[in-house]
Amino acid sequence: MRPEKKYAIEEFKRNIEENTCTILTDYTGISAEQLNTVRSELRQRKGKYQVIKNRLFALAASGSEIDEICGLIDGQVGVVYTGEEQFIDILKYLVKFRKDNEVLDLLGGVFGGNIYDGKDLRAISRLPDKEMMRARVVGVFKMPLSNFAQIMRGRLLSVLYVINAIIEKRKGDGDETSPE
Repeated sequence: MRPEKKYAIEEFKRNIEENTCTILTDYTGISAEQLNTVRSELRQRKGKYQVIKNRLFALAASGSEIDEICGLIDGQVGVVYTGEEQFIDILKYLVKFRKDNEVLDLLGGVFGGNIYDGKDLRAISRLPDKEMMRARVVGVFKMPLSNFAQIMRGRLLSVLYVINAIIEKRKGDGDETSPE
């Protein structure tokens, strides 16, 4: 094997080991400008896009925990490497890019130690991101507390109205009995 290929395989292996998530794409039909746009966007999202020969990727992935993903390789393969924190955001971007440009098909990927096909990845991309999920959980807890606070406020106001009415009544009673 030529030294360039050995180096490429070692680089792919390093990327697989350093990143917990991998997404395989078929970049058939994508222009160089579109590919540069994708790479730039992925870098901003802390991801990396690499075009790879299918055979070299299979060699790099063999013996690793993502070995089974090689069965999803089809067409001209580009690989996205990222961490779990950025996975959903990057996946959403790729799905949107696919929808807008009709190129860059999702073949499959590895997330959380599980292997997903392209259909599963598109379904995952429809899930809310981590910040949205946190906001929803806080909303679930906040709602009962907010309702409780409103009920307590209403009760306190009722008590204040009763006290105010008693004070007004006593003032009124005091005015009737006082000599003028």
